Amino acid sequence: MLFQKWLALLLVLCFALLFTPIYLIIENNKHARIEMVLEKHRQNLHTHVQSFLHNQNDLADLVYDQTVSDEAILHLLEEAYSADESKRTHLRAQLIAMLEGRYRIYRKQHILQYHFVLADGTVFLRMHKKERFGDALHGVREDFKTVNEEQRIIRGFAQGRTAHGFRNVYPLFGPSGKHIGALEVSFASELLQDHLTLSSRIHSHFLVHKEVVDTRAWQRDDRVITYAPSMEHPSYLSHTPLNHQSAECLQNNPARIAALQESILRGMAQTLPFTLYSAEGDIDKVIGFYPIHHAISNRVVAWIVTYEDEPIIRNILANGRMMQATAGLLLLVVLLFIYRLLMQRHEMHRLNERFELVLKAINDGIWDWEISANSVYFSPQWKAMLGYDDLENRPERFFELIHPDDKERVQEVLEAHWRDPQIAPYHLQARLRCQDGRYKWILIRGKTVLDAEGKPTRMVGSHTDIDAMYRLQQDLAKHQKLLQSVFDLMAIGVSITDEQGNIIDCNRASEQILGVTKEEHLRRSYQGPYWQIVDEHQRPLSAEA
Repeated sequence: MLFQKWLALLLVLCFALLFTPIYLIIENNKHARIEMVLEKHRQNLHTHVQSFLHNQNDLADLVYDQTVSDEAILHLLEEAYSADESKRTHLRAQLIAMLEGRYRIYRKQHILQYHFVLADGTVFLRMHKKERFGDALHGVREDFKTVNEEQRIIRGFAQGRTAHGFRNVYPLFGPSGKHIGALEVSFASELLQDHLTLSSRIHSHFLVHKEVVDTRAWQRDDRVITYAPSMEHPSYLSHTPLNHQSAECLQNNPARIAALQESILRGMAQTLPFTLYSAEGDIDKVIGFYPIHHAISNRVVAWIVTYEDEPIIRNILANGRMMQATAGLLLLVVLLFIYRLLMQRHEMHRLNERFELVLKAINDGIWDWEISANSVYFSPQWKAMLGYDDLENRPERFFELIHPDDKERVQEVLEAHWRDPQIAPYHLQARLRCQDGRYKWILIRGKTVLDAEGKPTRMVGSHTDIDAMYRLQQDLAKHQKLLQSVFDLMAIGVSITDEQGNIIDCNRASEQILGVTKEEHLRRSYQGPYWQIVDEHQRPLSAEA
């Protein structure tokens, strides 16, 4: 009874020791899959933002090209640069008449500011506010000052007297080549939110640093911009245009933000794009943060924050919990089975070794190849198996690591698998190059997903380190071949039987001495009628002897 109690306690400890790494492996796999989803959202957000900025920059360049290609405008601005205020008033009216029709078209393309500033920083004409001119901007707008001083294009987010936005400021040169001022073509900040909403139905809001905003509402000629304290960061204000459906992207935010506050502050401090997952409430959300840099200082002065529904992560978490529960239950059943077997002392050592081998075997590297997008994910275990601390995630990298003698075979197996995954599984052994330059034997397994036309779109699979086992098998084969050679070359005739006296092997000398071929040997038994084995006194030997 005492032995059973100690054995039960030992098995409880074994359960904890065995289940902990299994639990951690599932947790790591779960987090890796969640990180893949978050990374996909990060990439999507980056693509949307960069696409918006690229399109707006192209449109601004087009407006600039149209402006500077009109020599009449440049002549007028060059004349205004050295004219008195009376003359400037006359020239300004001429320029307004020349640009009125263009500006109406530009406004339909969401261009807010079409703005001319002279080289000394004096506003000559604001097409969006024609009644305001003559004020000095170099002390207010650092981008204008830089363009006029360095005569280079400045792009990016910047604040003005009454609004901030994505601005493009270009140097202007007169027909004589003289620098005469700068032209601004800018877009409202909330246009990025409208772009996300209309193009991808991504709800978002804009966070602006308090250094940029010193009021709670700005009156602009096209709309009122309201601000509220940001829930995400105490140094930022939330910018919410009146026409934006903020209720959907801010729904349940207090609970979500409170649960993620520490991660949000840490992520914003790093000033890089990041995404977080929130399971608060009935709907799972991925919250994305994308930094907006100042045009001159390059400091992060604003963030675009997005909220997207994401049911996949909840499924990953649920599946992970189910796998952990299943693994725990299976492990418990196994340990109960071991408990019964361990009562028999001679089975104890063998069963312990078996479970140690099972435990060590749970160390596969995982890979996920999106063939249609030409992108791949290698798990940390996959890289560590080959000794890499880090390895770029690109499909070509895997094929670069394959041993030259194995590349053609790997390619053939892959192509056959793609033609018919059911008949030709992707399962083979090949050598991959480690970081230290040596090659290691890897068991490669994979599964392909086909589209409706039968073309492969995605593959997932695993790599198992079989290098030691493979090389051991090669060594055993060499030794077996050597032993067989020695056995065959022995001058003494040798026959090998099983426990029943059936001959299972013989060497060449045995064939020659007895005059019976090996095939005939293997059909005979020492208990049969063909012969009997006798001792030195000619007495028959039994099978036990």
